[in-house]
Amino acid sequence: LVIDNTGVARDREGLEKLVEILNKEIDILTLEKKIKGRVREQVEQMQKEVIKWTFLSALFVLAVALWRVRQIVRPIRILEEGARKISQGDLNLQFRIRTGDELEHLAESFQKMASALKQLEEGAIAENATLRQAVVRLPSRFVEVVRIRALPPAEPGIGRRRGRRSGGR
Repeated sequence: LVIDNTGVARDREGLEKLVEILNKEIDILTLEKKIKGRVREQVEQMQKEVIKWTFLSALFVLAVALWRVRQIVRPIRILEEGARKISQGDLNLQFRIRTGDELEHLAESFQKMASALKQLEEGAIAENATLRQAVVRLPSRFVEVVRIRALPPAEPGIGRRRGRRSGGR
């Protein structure tokens, strides 16, 4: 036992052990601070990685969504253009939509409709031409019929129908 100048008894070995224990505690506290610092750095690094991958994932999802929207919108625009051409009388639709879904079936229906309308139009044009020819020939036949009815019969019974007079009712 050692007594210092203040009169407090001290045990030198106990004191050394106490200092040793305190040094270990200080080392533990220092190590704990270092570990907390490293853990904090790792957590911050992980947060940065999570943010980075979340951002990249969002960009990827957005790119896929835009690509998919374009796949849907492009055929619809082609169909819209086809409808506009049909409404303007252009029945020569030549487009191909290969989507494997309802839009492809709709495009095929548009082309069949345009083809049917074109056939109807061609039939109407042919019928119109036939009627025009008939109308052109009509005045000459009409004049011929009027001339025949206006002429006196050369022989009895010519120009007359049974029970009717020539040129009259």
